[in-house]
Amino acid sequence: MTSKKSTRHNTITTVIIISVAVLALITNLSELFLNIECLYLNHSNSNINQPNFTVYQELLNKYVSGGRVDYQNTKSSSLLSRAINQLKQPVNLDTPEKYYSFWINAYNLMIIDTISKNYPVKTLKNLKMTFSRNKYIVAGQICSIQDVYNQKLLNIMVSQRNLKPIFLTCNGSLGWPKLSNRIVSPDTIYDDAETAIENYVNNKENVIFDAEKKTITISKFFQINLDYFQTLYGDPFNFVIEYYKYPHKDELYNIAIQKFYFTDFNWSINDAKNKVAK
Repeated sequence: MTSKKSTRHNTITTVIIISVAVLALITNLSELFLNIECLYLNHSNSNINQPNFTVYQELLNKYVSGGRVDYQNTKSSSLLSRAINQLKQPVNLDTPEKYYSFWINAYNLMIIDTISKNYPVKTLKNLKMTFSRNKYIVAGQICSIQDVYNQKLLNIMVSQRNLKPIFLTCNGSLGWPKLSNRIVSPDTIYDDAETAIENYVNNKENVIFDAEKKTITISKFFQINLDYFQTLYGDPFNFVIEYYKYPHKDELYNIAIQKFYFTDFNWSINDAKNKVAK
């Protein structure tokens, strides 16, 4: 009896080891193919291209409305794979406006692609590891969604002391700033960012000021990105108050005002089919 149990245990252990080895091999091969493709792209492109989001704009026109995405149909749309392919080419990003708009568009598109591939996923919590594990080729470089958000966007924005364009990103959850159905353009990026901030801050789902209780409560979006807001603005509440529309703004600067973050964050996917998501 003991011998049979031992044999069965050894068989299970062997299967696990083989499975892990195969997974590691597949992962390494995938990364190898990505590296080869990157070398080819960077070697074959003697002229650096201008960013091209024509297919992505077509995708937005067709499948994005009111900040919601029709993932059920993007999942099978050829526009999505074509838009992802347009990301691969090395590009000329010679101004901050071109830089930010490119990487924000890339980030938002990668989010749509990842959610579409995992649809009908309901919450972003189920994709947390995917955002850091899955790799894309963007501008001739290999990067994950998390790489783009942290390294290409947040870190650069802090170094240039301008965090506002981050409100043009959408991580695919209903608690994040809404996804526009227009690509981010270098010509309008700062105006669009101001509009996005005003819309986000003046949405009661994200900011509530109670004059009677003398409390202001803001979205955990600001807490999630707390280090960056603190670095540039000292306090995310200061940032919020600047954009909050209230007839007696001086009340908001009262030192007696108590400041809170919402206890919950809406991680539900911004799915067009999910109209009443919580």
